[in-house]
Amino acid sequence: MCGICGIAYDDSARVVDAGQVVRLRDRMVHRGPDDAGVYVHKNVGLGHRRLSIIDRSGGHQPLSNEDGTIWIVFNGEIYNYRELRVLLEAKGHVFRTQSDTETIVHLYEQFGQACVEHLNGMFAFAIWDQTRRELFLARDRMGVKPLYVWHAAGAFVFASEMKGILEYPEVRRELNAEVIPDYLVFRYPSGNQTFFRDILTVEPGHTLTWKQGKVSVTKYWQLQLHKDSRSHVSADRLVAELDTLLEDAVRIRLMSEVPLGTYCSGGVDSSLLTAYCAKHSSGKLNTFSVGFEEEDFDESRYARMVSQRYGTAHHQLVVTEQTYADAFPKAVWLLESPLNHAHSVQLHLISKLAKESVTVMLSGEGSDELFGGYPRYRALAIRQALEGLPTSVRNAAASLLNPFTSPRMKKLRAALCGSVDEAIVENARFLPPSLAQSVFVLGTPGFGWKRRYDYLCEVSSRGVDALQRLLYLDQKTYLVSLLDRQDKMSMGASIEARVPYLDYRIVKFAMSVSSEHKVKVRETKFVLKKLAERYLPRDIVYRSKSGFGVPLARWFRNSRGLGLYLDYLSSKKFRERGMWNVGHVNRLIDEHRHEKADHSEVLWELLNMEIWLKTYVDRDGQMPV
Repeated sequence: MCGICGIAYDDSARVVDAGQVVRLRDRMVHRGPDDAGVYVHKNVGLGHRRLSIIDRSGGHQPLSNEDGTIWIVFNGEIYNYRELRVLLEAKGHVFRTQSDTETIVHLYEQFGQACVEHLNGMFAFAIWDQTRRELFLARDRMGVKPLYVWHAAGAFVFASEMKGILEYPEVRRELNAEVIPDYLVFRYPSGNQTFFRDILTVEPGHTLTWKQGKVSVTKYWQLQLHKDSRSHVSADRLVAELDTLLEDAVRIRLMSEVPLGTYCSGGVDSSLLTAYCAKHSSGKLNTFSVGFEEEDFDESRYARMVSQRYGTAHHQLVVTEQTYADAFPKAVWLLESPLNHAHSVQLHLISKLAKESVTVMLSGEGSDELFGGYPRYRALAIRQALEGLPTSVRNAAASLLNPFTSPRMKKLRAALCGSVDEAIVENARFLPPSLAQSVFVLGTPGFGWKRRYDYLCEVSSRGVDALQRLLYLDQKTYLVSLLDRQDKMSMGASIEARVPYLDYRIVKFAMSVSSEHKVKVRETKFVLKKLAERYLPRDIVYRSKSGFGVPLARWFRNSRGLGLYLDYLSSKKFRERGMWNVGHVNRLIDEHRHEKADHSEVLWELLNMEIWLKTYVDRDGQMPV
């Protein structure tokens, strides 16, 4: 796991300054404290920070082929690199190291840009092909590893984090206000947009080629959905298939020359991974969990149950309101965006604790979006169960829910009414557009819908049901935000996080499982929980989903800790930005503090926007002390 960066000038006569590459590279030192390297050839320069996991004594980057015509900087892990190495050696390729990085170099020599199709892993890399005068960038299928680019003023700059790109002198620290509606309603910008006006992300499953100042982007992998996918296959057979796939996905992710452990929250996803890890680990497995002083948010007892069952060395962190508040600004700095999820803070804190014992952690990220784990998915399952009824009957059923004001009931009411696409997008929201528009004065009609409807259009002709389309939408948007958070909160502590559920073989399998085996009216993640019954107590498998929650509503009402940060939303600077309906925001704060309403969701998002603006626009992006 590493940090990569590079500069390429459109003018071939312009020489890259190695010192400038080093400045970009070392802005991301937390991604790779073990080693660093730089390579410059005329108008192209590559930089690398290394967190040593495999071939610790070798594998220095940038790394080249035998004759120095191809150079690579690579971030990630390739889990099938040993099999690929055998294939490449049989074709005459000669290896100098034992690293997975060198496998990509020879794979590129053999297959060109199609090399990405052979890789099973998480990756973001850049290859400089000196003969073709091309810079080739690639990002893994699901977006586990981040990759950003900037192209202007005769220069092309890329990096694992936007911090690196911001070190290039010509890059402006300007807010991309167009993504704010997307953030307020859905928590995360969709597509290739970021919060910086001129910085873009390479989307998951895409490659990018820079050649003589021209950039082209290619999609090399697409999530596949099919009508009536395997609806005839029994649950028992699906469970057996998933058992084999998931066990192997975990097994190959245990390859490491450094200690490893699991994020074990006590939920079914991480607990199941812990069970497989314990089965294949040669020594005692380390597990890590987070607890809270607030008993109604503390679920660490479930993590201890899993630890006792599998004999792990368990480590628990208790997060107080003050420790959370103290770590909050750094988490925003690490993410380089307003925090999409409040639990990002404790994810970074538990990663810091883990770093005292391990360097690699396995995470359960991705399972919910593949197998239908969120309670809100049941709203679509209920709609599908009532699909044969007349619209008038469904509308009448929806009207019975009017007295209920919880977000879950609102999603169910929306699912029963209107078009399927409206129900899907409504289900994906976190704030009503009307509330977002009431606080953001620069809002536009549509308010963040367009890109998400574009994703739905991609699968509308395939005849799949509403739930499968919602899962597809979440995999293209919400999951990407979770992976971005997972990467940056863990790498901020120099921890490599691996995600077995997003092995492309499991993704392909999940896409083939019908909705009826994923979400039922009374149960989510059906097939995965049936598998978990083989390894875990029913109290773990069928307990209510917690979502790694944070008591934001309670903390915002306090005059200490996180509650103090709300003063930012009454500051002169906040008023001067000209973006917010300040009077309405102050009313929301007053209502929340006096317990007249729970506005913690919108206050959280506004506060994050202000912390991000203070960190990256008002100041120079230095890490908060």
